[in-house]
Amino acid sequence: MNALNLPAYVVLDTQQDEHDLHFFLETAGMPSICPCCGSIKGDLVGYGRNMQIFMDTPMYGKRVGLHIYRRRMKCRDCNSTFLEPLRDMHDGHRATRRLITYIEKRVMLKETFARIAADVGLSEWTIRSIFAEFAAREQKNYHPVTPRFLGIEAHLFRHYRCVITDVEKRTIIDLLENRSAISVANYLRKMPNRKRIEIVCMDMWQPYRDAVRAVFPETKIVIDKFHVVRYASQGMDAVRKVVKKTLTEKQRRAFKHDRYALLSRPKNLTVHQQLALGHCLTYPPLKLAYELKESLYGLFDNSPNRKVAEQEYDSWLKRLTHQIEPYFEPLTKAMENWHEEIFSYFDLMPNPVTNAYTECLNGIIKKINRDGRGYKFDVLRAKILFSEGTHKVITPKFNRRPASSGIANMMEMLISDVGADYQIRDYGVDMYTLLHLLEEGLFFPDQH
Repeated sequence: MNALNLPAYVVLDTQQDEHDLHFFLETAGMPSICPCCGSIKGDLVGYGRNMQIFMDTPMYGKRVGLHIYRRRMKCRDCNSTFLEPLRDMHDGHRATRRLITYIEKRVMLKETFARIAADVGLSEWTIRSIFAEFAAREQKNYHPVTPRFLGIEAHLFRHYRCVITDVEKRTIIDLLENRSAISVANYLRKMPNRKRIEIVCMDMWQPYRDAVRAVFPETKIVIDKFHVVRYASQGMDAVRKVVKKTLTEKQRRAFKHDRYALLSRPKNLTVHQQLALGHCLTYPPLKLAYELKESLYGLFDNSPNRKVAEQEYDSWLKRLTHQIEPYFEPLTKAMENWHEEIFSYFDLMPNPVTNAYTECLNGIIKKINRDGRGYKFDVLRAKILFSEGTHKVITPKFNRRPASSGIANMMEMLISDVGADYQIRDYGVDMYTLLHLLEEGLFFPDQH
């Protein structure tokens, strides 16, 4: 054993400077077999040697370079030459295997490629290459469980992307580079156990509906109520802006903090906000717009079934006046174009399916992208999906059985123990864990 903890090598000399430690090594023993013909050690002779430099994990705050005198061997049987194999060195990169593992861990701690490259003495391109190999290996081993309630969300980084979620488990399953119908349909077709999917909860985006209908023609589609009620809030806010423009400067000053008071639900208002709301409702158009907004929220909160919800919506439509109707037109058009999918929400009462828990994803992913200095999509996807400790995983159970005798009973126990209850189930990236890492500053510790 030596100071490097590399028993296959002998340290010949050491040097150091301000930033680096240099170790000069040679292998502890000669090669024993020719890789070309399989001849034994006695048929191998030395044929010179070359010096090759491999980087190792940093020591004492300095980069470590291993200068290895690598023997060139010749086989007298087949007359071929070859370089002796080097234990503990990576085949594809001039680095030790432990340095590759070290880099993978640091990358997944969300440190930048440039910072890691400077610390270990490799190029930034090499760090990216190591990360790409790591991501490909993790992708090969990533087999998330197909959910019962599938969520399809659109999120914006620099471009719109598609996020696949498990609504029931509140996890991220995958990220797609674009949200076209072809991309989504191709992904859905490759999902294992597709018959397990009972409900698809999605945005009001026509390509999503086309993709789901093409792959799951019998599956119920539900539009998340968040995407419906926000149109009501936007319509009321548009009325607020129009009313505010008709007021004098003195009257507008009385509207301070009016937007929050109008957009919030009444139960969440403070005393001061309730006073501000009361002032806003003295204007008839704004009062009507606010009541329409609240009644639509109430429709989704209180309707016990689809029939009642449709009746409530018909009553809601009758309350629209010609003055207010243009501001709620995006809502009425959406309700007309997506009627079946929107009101399917009420078919599931009293346990409706909503994607509300994944609405925080947009903010989470934007923050990861921003703090990561604008990662490319494939890098961002890998950092979100393959971060250590973020997956919601169910490990196999140990099923205790009553003591029994006999070979037959023992064999029965062994056979039954390989069933579904004994399989590791990966449900994807837990959103709460991801959010916790961001809030605690653990997702991007290298921010100084």
